[in-house]
Amino acid sequence: RPVATTMAAKANVTLWTSYISPTRKFADDEARIKFLLEAKNIKYESIDLGTYGERRSEMERISHDPSLPQVHAFGRSWGGADELQIIADDEELERVFIEGKMPKWMETMEVVKSSGAKDKAKAEAEAAAAEQAAADEAAKKAKEEEAKRAEAESKARKKEEERRKAAEEAALRVKAAAEAQEAAEKAAKASGNPELNISCVDGPLKGTVDFKTSIFPVLLGRVQDPSKPPLDVALGGDDLTVSRQHLQVSLGADGQIRVKVLGGNGAVVNKETVAAGDEVALPWGTCECLVGQAHLLQFASTENPIAIAKREAAAQEEEASARATREEAEAKAKAEAEAAALRAKEAAAKAKLEEEEARAAAARAEARAAAASEARKKAEREAAEHERLQEAAEGKSALARKWLAAAEEREREAVQQARARAAERAKV
Repeated sequence: RPVATTMAAKANVTLWTSYISPTRKFADDEARIKFLLEAKNIKYESIDLGTYGERRSEMERISHDPSLPQVHAFGRSWGGADELQIIADDEELERVFIEGKMPKWMETMEVVKSSGAKDKAKAEAEAAAAEQAAADEAAKKAKEEEAKRAEAESKARKKEEERRKAAEEAALRVKAAAEAQEAAEKAAKASGNPELNISCVDGPLKGTVDFKTSIFPVLLGRVQDPSKPPLDVALGGDDLTVSRQHLQVSLGADGQIRVKVLGGNGAVVNKETVAAGDEVALPWGTCECLVGQAHLLQFASTENPIAIAKREAAAQEEEASARATREEAEAKAKAEAEAAALRAKEAAAKAKLEEEEARAAAARAEARAAAASEARKKAEREAAEHERLQEAAEGKSALARKWLAAAEEREREAVQQARARAAERAKV
């Protein structure tokens, strides 16, 4: 049956439901309604009242029933899953939900209720027209199915062509990767990287592992993990004591090949146990490494002559640089000693001059101190005179205030007497 449940927005059929399903019966009824509609390719619009609760009034205005799920078509409610099952059993789903007509048994009841042969003939004509429309719809659906089959065949041919092109592109990518690997190895050798040969000398993979490279780092493990970088050497998936990524062989800054243990069970390098997370340097030449319980690997490394020449040239350059540095330091020290002697001489002359200036400044300071003492005594005398004059002024000011108060009192008495005389005259 079709997968899609919600069709075009212009569908004449509406399924009212809710994502909040309180019972198992609710979910079963909703699934049964969708199955019956989709089995006949009936387009419908699904409205979830759990999301669009404001549209519940629209549903109840037509059906006058708040229960869910229910189906509406052409402005009329047709009930829930049980009612649709009855219509489906009568094979009238397309008649009701596509053509917008009533079931035949309902039309028959209308015919029986109507009076006269004219109404009966009209009903029969409508039934014949409905049958003709159903036949036309079936022919139309057959044409659509044929067109769909042709489209599916065209898509299948197109996908087959795309798969063929993808396979060719994958082959080209593999070839390009091999060429890039070869070019990288040549570049690594030219840059001075050492050569490393990894082989299995004992265990289930004895004689089957032979890996040579000059490109680092190199990953060894049990099987490839899709979420991690690809393995360079896979030891198989039977020995669970070997981790998916167990060893990492890298090139140190000093040009020495180093082995870091990534697996939790550790490893044994040249009969020495190396714990998980530890790293050990490999000596030049041949050494053995036990991985897991049964895989004995042999690492054969050869230092690149270019690297040796580079190291010797670097050592000579470092020695020349050190010699130049020493000579430069000696010349710098001699120049600094001469400059220090000159600075000391200048400092002595400057100190002598400063001492003479200090004696002159001390003499000037003593003269200023004597002048300041005389000025202080003079200021004290002036202050005493000022205090005496101020006391005399304050005495005169107090006498003046006393005279002023007496004058004000006499003036108040005169005013009161004048007011009293004026009052007496007013009475008279």
